[in-house]
Amino acid sequence: FYVSAAGDINGDGLSDLMLSSPAAYGGKGATWVVYGSPNGGDFYTHQAGQGFTSGNDTLTGTSASETLIGGQGNDLIISGGGTDKLYGGQGNDIFRVSATTLTGLTGPSSAFTRIDGGTGDDTLELDGAGMTLTLSNAMVTSGRLASIEKIDITGSGNNTLIISDSKIVSNLSESSAGNSVYVNGDAGDKVSLGSDWTYIASAEGYARFGSGISTATLYVGASVTTTLLGFNLLGLSNGGASGYSVSDGTASFSDIGRIVSGAGDVNGDAYDDFLVYTSNAVAANRSVFVVYGGTSGANREISTINQGTGGFAINGAGLASNYMGIGGIGDFNGDGFSDVAIADVSAPTRSYVVFGKTSAGSVSTTSLDAGIGGLAIDTISPSKDYRLSRAGDVNGDGYADLILGENSTNAYVVFGKATTEAISLATIAAGSGGGFRLQGNSTYGNMTVS
Repeated sequence: FYVSAAGDINGDGLSDLMLSSPAAYGGKGATWVVYGSPNGGDFYTHQAGQGFTSGNDTLTGTSASETLIGGQGNDLIISGGGTDKLYGGQGNDIFRVSATTLTGLTGPSSAFTRIDGGTGDDTLELDGAGMTLTLSNAMVTSGRLASIEKIDITGSGNNTLIISDSKIVSNLSESSAGNSVYVNGDAGDKVSLGSDWTYIASAEGYARFGSGISTATLYVGASVTTTLLGFNLLGLSNGGASGYSVSDGTASFSDIGRIVSGAGDVNGDAYDDFLVYTSNAVAANRSVFVVYGGTSGANREISTINQGTGGFAINGAGLASNYMGIGGIGDFNGDGFSDVAIADVSAPTRSYVVFGKTSAGSVSTTSLDAGIGGLAIDTISPSKDYRLSRAGDVNGDGYADLILGENSTNAYVVFGKATTEAISLATIAAGSGGGFRLQGNSTYGNMTVS
């Protein structure tokens, strides 16, 4: 053998070697290139004249375990079925692999497959039917699968791609467009995505998915059936078709969502709304926010809602408890809008009904005390906290009713009404109208209502 340093022939950052033997192959001679490798033993002898050209080459393996290496062009590298090592070069290469090759991606270290696209936009192409490619973080962080920007699952039949974690795509792709991977296929092919993926939009024949916990973007061809396998709440931070977040980037609001509840259609736009309870430094107390529903998947900011966009705030000195009850109760006053109720243990003599409305202004407990925008309910004992629930139209008068349960043995059904004067639970307990009391005994303990 004659030997020589070869420099970095394949551009992978490792120095390569050359060996030659004029007597090889019956005296015809041959030269071999040995790629540098961090593994110390993952070498491949490549006969001169078979690849490494600037053209578009096709390299085809056999059923044995082999190493196939592309050159500078846009090469097609076909695995023959063994646990092969497949390396791309500088072009936009295609790796056509069998089910056996895919199995080798997760095989033991003594017999594993490796596919490395190198530079360019490289494609991993499934060759067959009924194949399932399950990508894992271990697969890409170990280098068994690297530098792949496109995955084609078309094959000769129905195939499946599973990507459980968006970080897999972040680690897999070296796309010039960022951490993105395109998936192509046809009808019958499937892509299953894990909990942190969120659908964003569709354009130019692809559905686009992103994540709130990584920079990855996945584009899935329109013909492919995509399934989101549940979701991770962190994945909703981008908003989108799967949902959105309600949060705030200012210092004015904290403890967002300690208590939440559905509210019904408070503003009459045919979309159900919901309630979020939070600390409010602007109002120097806590607030309940009515957040409007709608078709937009954009995230909501509490500070914006506090200004009357996308909902409104309910503020007041009495709203100081972390344990108060909030909830939608239906149309309590019969004006066609869903209303909400608030029961607060730190405002022990009053609970409130807030009427639905189309206007965006905030509502204060001071106004409610005066019968403006709702009404107050005088409770009985400062030592009691109250749980609430909608009751439906218990007395059949066309108004939705409310039920309040004490942390003792009593619950009260409060009849809905059109007028706004305050309601007294003591009056109801005495049987003087406005509702009725459900009385238990000490055996039953605290009342929970629904």
